[in-house]
Amino acid sequence: GAGGGGGPRALPTLGLERTHKVLAPLGRGGEAATWLCRQLSNGRLVAAKVLKRPVPRMMISYLHHEVQIQAMFGEGHYNIINVMQVALTPSHVVIFMQYAEGGDFFSYIVAQKSSQAGKNGGLVLGESEARWFFRQLVLAIAYCHSKRVAHRDIKLANVLLQKRENSNHLPPLIKVCDFGMSKQWQRWEEASTHTTCGTPAYMPPEVLEQMVADVGYDPRAADVWSCGVFLYVLLLGKFPFSQ
Repeated sequence: GAGGGGGPRALPTLGLERTHKVLAPLGRGGEAATWLCRQLSNGRLVAAKVLKRPVPRMMISYLHHEVQIQAMFGEGHYNIINVMQVALTPSHVVIFMQYAEGGDFFSYIVAQKSSQAGKNGGLVLGESEARWFFRQLVLAIAYCHSKRVAHRDIKLANVLLQKRENSNHLPPLIKVCDFGMSKQWQRWEEASTHTTCGTPAYMPPEVLEQMVADVGYDPRAADVWSCGVFLYVLLLGKFPFSQ
């Protein structure tokens, strides 16, 4: 992701000292770490997803796919994180992305559960605030589907928050990120997929069924299900089928 958060760690030497200054850690996941950087040319803050070279073979195709998809989007939708640049240094692969200073939605909901206890009629977010966020998520995913891309891993941790300029009193914008598991197709009849991927709590029955029977499923419908789970968690702070 490209959001805020994370504890203190030693700042890495990326081999990009002439163009960027590394400021602070943002997070870590799998083989990659994300750092907050400042572009020296214009002072702009960016998030840098960093992998040490040599990159594991399994990660190469994942990274290539993620960058390819988001490069295709460009700045096409304001609710999707923009990948700005990919740099290859002798020691690292660095993907520079738009920085969303509000962190990820999982952290936001955890904080809201603590601060809103007993308010909103027992809901974590009030209906108007939940509607504000959910509408943005649906618009972002509809845009992806219109470009023949299904995300396939919609979850709170893959949705970041960005404050609106000069509007601190208004709810933040969401920014969908992490397209490494996404599915792309050229013709609509090719949309069906047989790959089991995503996060179990957000998976629809047909994806779980794919684990035991090679039946195929529509990843667009799977995205819609995951959006529904996302909304449930926004409102109630728990997953719909958990005990």
